[in-house]
Amino acid sequence: NKQSDRYEIIVYDSLGEISPFEARKRIQLDLANGKGPDVLSCYVLNDFDMTPYAEDGYLMDITDFAVEYKDLLGCVKDFNSIDGVVYGIPTAFSMLSIAVPNSLDISREENTKEYCMELIQETNKSLGLIGYDVLEFFGIGVNEIQLYVDEEKGISHFDTKDFIDLLEFSKKYEYVDNGMTVHEKVLSAEQLFVSVQISEFMDFWFFEALFDEIPSYIGYPSAEGGKEHIFSESFYINSKSEHKEIALDFMRFLLSEEQQRKMFDHGFGFPARKSLLEKIWDEAKEEPYEGTRKFSEGLRSGLTYYPRIMTEKEEEAFWAMLEEKPVNDCKVSVISDIVYEETASFFEGKKTAKEVARIIDNRVQLYLDEKK
Repeated sequence: NKQSDRYEIIVYDSLGEISPFEARKRIQLDLANGKGPDVLSCYVLNDFDMTPYAEDGYLMDITDFAVEYKDLLGCVKDFNSIDGVVYGIPTAFSMLSIAVPNSLDISREENTKEYCMELIQETNKSLGLIGYDVLEFFGIGVNEIQLYVDEEKGISHFDTKDFIDLLEFSKKYEYVDNGMTVHEKVLSAEQLFVSVQISEFMDFWFFEALFDEIPSYIGYPSAEGGKEHIFSESFYINSKSEHKEIALDFMRFLLSEEQQRKMFDHGFGFPARKSLLEKIWDEAKEEPYEGTRKFSEGLRSGLTYYPRIMTEKEEEAFWAMLEEKPVNDCKVSVISDIVYEETASFFEGKKTAKEVARIIDNRVQLYLDEKK
C-alpha cells in the first residue's frame, strides 16, 4: 500500500530460499514465540485452515472491526469465524460445485447421497473422479463426516455396512481412462456429474462450452440437498502484533470497493462485499465482463469459449449457491485425514473395504477417546 502516509508494507517472502511447507512451519514457530508478521495471508496457513491458529491464540479477534462492513456476505465472513468470533477478513472467494446437463433434471433439493448413488447405479455411469475424490464427492471430507462420528458421545461408526458399501461403491464407479475427453463423456452421457470451480464469469463461459449448453449447478450431495464448497482469499492479524491499528487500516484498504474490484478483475475471485458483487453482476448482464484480460476467445482443456453477457439463469444459480450456506472447503478434520490416509490401501487393492473400515474405526475411536 504505497499510497499510505501512515505505514509501509514489507512482504515476508522466504519461498525462494525454502519450500512452502518449511516457510509455513517457520511462520507457525514464530507465532508460537510471539513473533511473526503483523498480517497473515491464508496462503501461509497449513491447509489454508485458520481454525488451529485461532484456537492457539495466534490470531486477533476482529469481530468489532467486521461489524463496520455490514455488506460482507455472511457465508464468506463465516469462513473465518468460530462460534461467532471473526478472526479474518475475506477479500475474494470462489466456489466448488457440481454441474450436470439439464436433461438430467436434478434439483438441488433432490441432490442427496442416496439419490446420486441410485442414479449412478441405475445408469452404470462414472463419476469422473478417482478413489478418495469419490468419497469427497459424497461429503466424507467435509460436510457428511458426522454420519459416521458422534463427537458429542465420542463414538465412531465407520465399521458399519453403510460406510463399507460407500467404499465399494467409490471403487466400482471411479474414473476409468478410456481415451475420451470430459467434453466427449458429458455429451455422450458417459459421465453425469462434473466437479467445477467458479471464481469469475469466464468459468461460466467455459462450462457452457463443456456441456454445449448452460448447465445446471446443483452443489455436492448432502443430507440437506446440494451444497457448494467455498474458499475465501483471506487475511488475518497476528494477535501479538505491535501495529494492530495500522494492520486494521490495511484491512480497510483491502475491503475498499476499488481494491475489491481490482482483485476480481485480475482473476482472484468474486468480491466479498455484496453491494459490489450485485453491481458487477448487473454490469455483466449488459456486456461481457472480462476484467483486465481482454480477449476474443479463450482456450481451456482443448475447448474454445467466447466472452458473452451473463444470463438471468446463471445469476439465479449463483445466488442460490450462496443462500444454501456453502461448506468451508478448508475446514480440516483429523478424522477426514485418517480416512484419507487409510483408504489409500483399499483403492490400491491392498486391503478389503471391511479391513479398511475396521482400521479407520479403531483410529478414529482412539482419537475420540483421547479428546475426552
